[in-house]
This record gives sequence, C-alpha cells and structure tokens, in this order.
Amino acid sequence: MGEIKIDLTKCVGDSICVEKCPMNVLEMVMAGKKKQVRVLNPDACIECHTCELECPYGAIKVYPPLGEEFEDMETPSTSQGKPITAVQTGFNHEIPPLINFQPQQTAKALWDIFQGYDFEVMEEVAGINIAQHMVERNQKLKEQGMGPMKGDRRYFCSDKIEKLSLGWTIIRDAMLISTCMGWPRDDYDFPILATTWDENEKHVHMISDFIPLTDLTMHEDYLMKYLDPFEPIFKKHTDLLEAPAGDLSWFRALSSPYVIVGRNKADSERATMKRALACLCKYVAYWLDEIVAKAEPITDPEYKKQVKAKKEKIREIYRRQDPGGPVMVALFGKELAWKGLQLTF
Repeated sequence: MGEIKIDLTKCVGDSICVEKCPMNVLEMVMAGKKKQVRVLNPDACIECHTCELECPYGAIKVYPPLGEEFEDMETPSTSQGKPITAVQTGFNHEIPPLINFQPQQTAKALWDIFQGYDFEVMEEVAGINIAQHMVERNQKLKEQGMGPMKGDRRYFCSDKIEKLSLGWTIIRDAMLISTCMGWPRDDYDFPILATTWDENEKHVHMISDFIPLTDLTMHEDYLMKYLDPFEPIFKKHTDLLEAPAGDLSWFRALSSPYVIVGRNKADSERATMKRALACLCKYVAYWLDEIVAKAEPITDPEYKKQVKAKKEKIREIYRRQDPGGPVMVALFGKELAWKGLQLTF
C-alpha cells in the first residue's frame, strides 16, 4: 500500500487523477465552493503512480518515489540464459474476465504472432531460474493471504535475440498488465522492442516503441534501415498518441521518433482498445519481420562496444525507473521484485 500525499494548494479540482486511477483510490469532494481531491480507499492503492504522473500541477505524490526502491540493488552482468528447445511451452494465454469488464486478449494476439518463428524457450535469465522465481512469487502471495498470481510469462531467444519476453498479470481482479520486450544479442545493433499494456475498466495505457541503440543524428543509416520503413504504419495510428507523462523524462530520452504512447478511455464496445491492441501487434510483427530478420552482425569493434554500453545502460534505467517496480514491491517484496525486473529487462 502506497502513501499518497496531496498538496491542496496546487490542486485545481480537474478530476484527472480520479479518472486515471485504475483502482478507484481517489474521489472529488466539495470544499466550500471549490472541488478538491481526497483519498477514498488507501488500501486499494497499488503504487502505480498514475495519479502522480498524470497530474499537470504536481499536486499528488505517491511514496516511496519512483526509482528509489532499487537504489541499493546491483545489476548483474548480462546473461544469455540457458536455452532449451521446446515445442510445447505450456503458456497460458487465456486472460479471464475481470471485475465489470472483459479485457483484451493481448497474450493470445501476441502468441499468435510468435507461432511463425523458431524460438528457443529460456529456463534461466540473468542467473535466475524462471520456474523457481514463479514458485517464490506465489509463496509470497500465500503468506499475505492471497491466492496464486493470475497470469503467465515466457522467455524466448534465437540466434539474434538475446531475450524476448511475453507475459501478463492480473492485479486484484481489476487491472491487466501485459508486456512484450525484445533485446538483441551483443553482436547486433537493432532496436529494443518495448511494449506495455495496462488495462482497467475505465481506460488502457499503451506504449509501443523501438528503442534505438545508437545516436540517430550521428547514424542516419540506422534510422533509414530500421525505423523509417515503419512510418506508413505509424501514421495510421497517430490518433492513439498523447504526450508521455511529464515526470518520465528518462522515458522520453530513450524513445524513438515512432513511439506510440496513449491512454485511451473505454467506450461501450471497447473499440478503441481493440484498435490500440491491433497497433501494438503491428509493432511486434514489424520488429520480428523487418528489424530482426534484416539485422546483420556488427563488424566494427568500437561501434559494437558503444552499442553494448548503451544497451546495458537502457537496461539499468528501465529496471530502476519502470513504474511497475513499486507495484511489484508492494506485492512480492523488494528482493523478488528486483528479480522480476531483471527477468523482464
């Protein structure tokens, strides 16, 4: 449970925080002739920091602050994992109904894309045994009087891909978090695939991007080879765009020119969400079909060194700054949360 502090001298009563909160933690009340926000249900807070990130006036702060949970954690050297060939992975891609709504079948949509590729399933990432980690997470939930985590995740690799993760998690039967991230092996410079899907009854927050591993100003050929061919697809989905949250300067610094960040409200048919999922799927398919497929090994040793350094820096930034970190700490504790971030990033 996060601690929420509201600066009423900054609050203008615009209700943005109330509308964006996925867990109905906040409410608007009248204070004389002025509307202001107050905490209605503090126990429901999952420390996602959505209210804080969305407020344009800086009136809300959630503690602990983003990024502070893991300041004393060490980032291990990159592990390529131990791949095993597997025809059947046992991946559960059927997402169940949640309270008051049926979420989009993000896992099934991406799983269908994966079927056209010859991946190997990873049993270990960054020295962490994946199956054992899942057992430990469920044991932690059991200790808190909660049932097993609803969701599933798998990790894949190939001759070019160091790690490709696909997974989904249900938070308190009210929120779906689904992610798909792909990282190149050290011999390649192609962009990192980064997609996130956070859906609740009221809205979905979707991010899709190809994070470049080099300076696009200094390496225009990189832009033309990997990213610019995607522009026709990008232009068809710009209606889903909105500016990234003001406090996420680290995210804006890493993003490509083709990042899609959108928080779209749910209509009665959830049609916008279906369109957003179709957009996310196009990013994943393009990354596999065009970016990874056409990538060639780096031949310049100095350039290879620069690319690897940037990749590891991006990995470190995501692990320490990702907004999902506080949620994982609240559910599993610091140590298991850090392992989970190492697995994903």
